[in-house]
Amino acid sequence: MCAIMLAESNYTFKWVATVRYFARRNTGDPGCKRAPTNHHLCMTYRKLSWAPGTADVLARKSRQTSRLTAPNYRCRLLETVSKIFSIASFFLCLCFPASASAQSPEEFEGIELGYSGKYSGEAFFQRILLNLRDSRRSAVENARQFLGIPTEAQEDVFIVRFEDLPEGVRLFGRTSSEEGSEVARETVTLYTEYLASNLVDVQEELDHEVVHALLRLYLGGLYRDLPAFVREGLAVLGANQIESRTKIALAEIAYQDREIASLLDGVDDPDHGLEDYVEEGLFFSYLAGSVEGFVQTFVRELKSGTPWRESIEKVSGATFDDLKAEFETFAKAHLESEVSTRAEDFKTARAAYTDGDDASASDMLKKIADDENAGYLIVPATYLLGKSLYRARKYSESVDAFKRVRGEFKFFFPYQDDSQYYLAKALLQLRRLRDSELEFIRFERDFVFAPDTLKAQAAYFHGELLNRQGREIEALSKYEFARSVEQPYRDDAYFRCIEASVAQEDFEKARALLAEFRELFENSSLLEHLEELVPDEEG
Repeated sequence: MCAIMLAESNYTFKWVATVRYFARRNTGDPGCKRAPTNHHLCMTYRKLSWAPGTADVLARKSRQTSRLTAPNYRCRLLETVSKIFSIASFFLCLCFPASASAQSPEEFEGIELGYSGKYSGEAFFQRILLNLRDSRRSAVENARQFLGIPTEAQEDVFIVRFEDLPEGVRLFGRTSSEEGSEVARETVTLYTEYLASNLVDVQEELDHEVVHALLRLYLGGLYRDLPAFVREGLAVLGANQIESRTKIALAEIAYQDREIASLLDGVDDPDHGLEDYVEEGLFFSYLAGSVEGFVQTFVRELKSGTPWRESIEKVSGATFDDLKAEFETFAKAHLESEVSTRAEDFKTARAAYTDGDDASASDMLKKIADDENAGYLIVPATYLLGKSLYRARKYSESVDAFKRVRGEFKFFFPYQDDSQYYLAKALLQLRRLRDSELEFIRFERDFVFAPDTLKAQAAYFHGELLNRQGREIEALSKYEFARSVEQPYRDDAYFRCIEASVAQEDFEKARALLAEFRELFENSSLLEHLEELVPDEEG
């Protein structure tokens, strides 16, 4: 029984990667050029902690390595240690049979191991997994202290899992409840596309979602009575996201040429969105700064059944309406103090870009993008610089700008998807077809949350790339999607689909597509050519 438990266990993800790494180094894998030393091996074993399944994996890896590299004392050392693990594991199972099977084989220390999505083999995802246990523990400790939840309470009954973004979802992560046979559980789901596209920090997002998870577990059904601004405000403050959310909000309003007042639409406004997070977080930051221990006392009041409004008023000693009025003054002053010193320069550069003066816009935007003191404006300035250079047909320089937006900044800027799209297009203009195709593939894989209009444009140009390479069948699937969505290149996508239908002698489909084209684009310059291309039924 113990042997079966050890053989079938899945708990070993953290050190399996380590053993696999050393096996590669011992077998002369070119990806691991330096041979392991005794120091490396000793450090490896110090980092490994016992868990069911450890012995089998170590033994299997060591035997494989020994066959390839024997005689090799390092492999013999590895196999000797694996035998010790086997013996220890066996006796631990005999002595503590309940503890060995306490967890589901799909979970390990609150982490679900069953993710098998599109990023499961990626290096960045393996790095996240290796650090996830410590990240989860840190998030739990921070949330407990922030909320004032007693450590003896069983409020950490939740698991962390990964999921590829479902259709229509636009969230970094979420928490969900599950009523079990003994205790309620929370599941914290982190969506992989945002991690892959370098838009969010794993620890920060985990800190945010764990505040939600622990608060919901602690309050039970009372949590559902809290409005969105209370739940999100506490999570933003608890995850120390005030600074990052402020940067995101100020960058977006600068790009859209809006005023700071547009960020302050009333903290309890029911029309809740991502942009409101900064106002909601600032509100609880204001209360926490005004009353010592506000958050912990507020949570205790909620636990006792006091409604949220009365709890705020009781702990703060002021009416909710008075607090809102005082907070608006505080929030406006705070946001104004965070405005970049280059704000007016960016406004001027943006106006030049809007007017089509790409030469002036590029010069001004480059100075802002290269200025370390420009703060949150560096990202939108670099993005607009890339677009200005692209429009001026300076494709090589635009590639550098878009790569910088995509690779250098871990910053949720709403136009990161657009930067990826333009990066792929600029490479296509430079006839770097292989590089361009890789960037289109990354766009399609990592930016599933992009607007359909942008995805359809990317599909059209990806189709053009494939057409150049003589891959007409693959190109046609891209054109079919591109023609299904309203976007600037929809008529061109229709043209390609009709052209392909004629080439395949599928004249019935070609005539049907032509009829749709006439209805949609009656004034198109392509119509006359298509009518000549597609034979009528008599022809």
